[in-house]
Amino acid sequence: IGFAVSPRAKADLNEIWTYLAEHADRSIADREMRQIKKVFAMVGRQPEIGSRVGDRSP
Repeated sequence: IGFAVSPRAKADLNEIWTYLAEHADRSIADREMRQIKKVFAMVGRQPEIGSRVGDRSP
């Protein structure tokens, strides 16, 4: 089972990277994005991991 990252989520990730790069360092921004991608991969392999929290829409 796979997953898809929505355009809105991609934009959010880009904003997170930009913020970290500007306020910390590009290497930190890159490191955090690698960590997020690892979590995405884990969820893709084990979609039932964790607990359901319901709709988290703003």
